[in-house]
Amino acid sequence: MNHLSIVVITLFISSFSIAQSVSDAVAYFPFDGNVQDVSPSSISATNNGCVYSSDRDGDINEALSNDGNSNFVSFNNNAVKVDLPITISVWVNISNHSSNMIFRSDNEYNNYYGYWILCNPSGNISMSISGGLGTANSSNRRTYRTFESLSENTWHHVVGIIRDWNDMDVYIDCIKATGEYTGSGSTTMVYSNFDSRIGSDIGNSLSPNGTFIDGSIDELAIWDRELTETEINNLCRPESHLAVSEERHIEFNIYPNPATNLLNISAKGGSFDKVELYGVDGKLVLKRTGQNLSFIDLEGIDKGTYFIKIFNENNLLKTKKVVKH
Repeated sequence: MNHLSIVVITLFISSFSIAQSVSDAVAYFPFDGNVQDVSPSSISATNNGCVYSSDRDGDINEALSNDGNSNFVSFNNNAVKVDLPITISVWVNISNHSSNMIFRSDNEYNNYYGYWILCNPSGNISMSISGGLGTANSSNRRTYRTFESLSENTWHHVVGIIRDWNDMDVYIDCIKATGEYTGSGSTTMVYSNFDSRIGSDIGNSLSPNGTFIDGSIDELAIWDRELTETEINNLCRPESHLAVSEERHIEFNIYPNPATNLLNISAKGGSFDKVELYGVDGKLVLKRTGQNLSFIDLEGIDKGTYFIKIFNENNLLKTKKVVKH
């Protein structure tokens, strides 16, 4: 799955929009022999004992694996602690149906904050939000649990969308699952200062040592928006690796970075007609359109970190973090 890292550096444009959905993810972990986040957030994560195994194509060291013991990936970055709606996409291969935590945004012992997604002992998928009311039980969460279950020792694609405490959807292998809402916690999601974890949670009074995934995780991505059904159908294809078939290869050079006043943009193999600059808060700072966009004047823009987005005919071609000095 080195495919996505290629997409981040250079873009392959195809007839569908996977490249666009990848470029605006707030986190993306392809697990290609490491725990590097290749989204614009560039989250620094730590692998606490997990190993790497074959992915669904049989490519070695292309998925993150654990055997249900006390291993996990952790990081502390507010990039994933965003407002609703939130979408999570992941490939999972569960070896043993226990409480397999896939991702949890906030890990405090015996308390619930933020959001999480897991595979239950019955094999079904749960997505939850919580307001940090104290103790890890059903009175401190709002959950959507699917009726459909995952098969053991089989790769499945899962997408979870959280719009509100009573408005969630889960797609399993491209199909929207049926389910039910449980829990009676706060209807408002609250984050903590605790770290996020992939493949485990920190535990509670019923499971004091925590729960750890028994199986493999691959291509975990998080967006601070709701993916469309078209995007979900593209992502869940077994042959899709969050990359697209090559029709046109555009290579961008954005320099100098950091920049003082002028930011130069060159494109090899294609053209672009719109450039937008966003602050880290997501607010549009600058917009330029036309055919002559070889440089952007940053004079008058405050010093700091920004994200530049490059378009052609409203198709997002590239997102890159830039710094104004």
